[in-house]
Amino acid sequence: ILGSLLEGVPLEETELIFHGYLGADSLYDHLCELCKSRSVNPADLKGSLGADPLGKMIDSGIPIASMENIGKLVRRVRTTSPEMRVIDIDAALIQNAGSTIVEEVAFALSMASDYMALLTDQGIDPKEVQDSLQLSLATGPNYFMELAKLRIVRILWGKISEAYGIDPSKNGIRIHSISSEWNMTLFDPYVNMLRGTTEAMSAILGGADLISVLPFDYPYGKSTAFSDRIARSVQIILREEAYFDRVSDPASGSYYIENLTDSLGEKSWDLFCEVESKGGFRKAFEMGWIQEQVLVSRTKKLERAASGKDKILGTNSFPNFNELIQENIENSITHESFDPPLIPLKSYRLSSMFEDVRLETERSGKR
Repeated sequence: ILGSLLEGVPLEETELIFHGYLGADSLYDHLCELCKSRSVNPADLKGSLGADPLGKMIDSGIPIASMENIGKLVRRVRTTSPEMRVIDIDAALIQNAGSTIVEEVAFALSMASDYMALLTDQGIDPKEVQDSLQLSLATGPNYFMELAKLRIVRILWGKISEAYGIDPSKNGIRIHSISSEWNMTLFDPYVNMLRGTTEAMSAILGGADLISVLPFDYPYGKSTAFSDRIARSVQIILREEAYFDRVSDPASGSYYIENLTDSLGEKSWDLFCEVESKGGFRKAFEMGWIQEQVLVSRTKKLERAASGKDKILGTNSFPNFNELIQENIENSITHESFDPPLIPLKSYRLSSMFEDVRLETERSGKR
């Protein structure tokens, strides 16, 4: 299957990013076998294998049995394919569940800190651990706050890495920015094109290493060739026509952005320290504390949208009531019956409460 997926893809020239795959060790085995069959040196592989036990715990609510094998995989990959990262920390789940930006930063850094503690305790050099990590963050609608978020993540990560003795000139975590699912809508989906564009702008200006723009029809559970092409074109236009790749830190020196970054950093660091005082992210999540914080934030956001204080274009502001979408999504909605031991953080969309009412009306056949 992997050979078919990567058919025609030059392994030595292409960065391969895998996300959410449980068997990262077997995935790497298959990649090495594919390299051998194509006479490619595994040392030329680059990208991320997508291992993330903490992210799986967040998403599924199933406690982590053991993380001993991940240390063995890090050692192996760092030796054979030094440019391939092993762990992709899926902190985008936190914002998509309705958290604040402060909570997203603090909890993301706490997840990364847990991996650092786990792997260094297994005798792996802190710099090797850092170079095995990739941090995936969701980029939401608050343009300047999202820009400042990525800047402060790097600053605060510098504090954590220095505590592990990593040379300040060599510390740094690789950041992958993904469009926020929380901000997308079912109705008037073409507005999602605009949302994805401004989010990509924030991510690039904030200093993301990688960006992924979701197709505008992503909430339908399926995409089209057109929506996929538009999502790719957003990134290309920002690079080739808007020249967003020409300046490394365009926000540097801006009083507003610098002040926003400092304020966000102070609050995020305080919350990060609070998580650490509870034993780290894993223990705080297992006791339900993380979920409680996110639930409070999500509830406040939903109340503001329900009251009209927060506007959602095409949903609670200037909606098109003649728009019908049931045909597009009837096969994409599923219901889970499994009751996990822990409370998972599931992705929500701010517009969903309005959409539920409109979909019910559409199904009734009454207008």
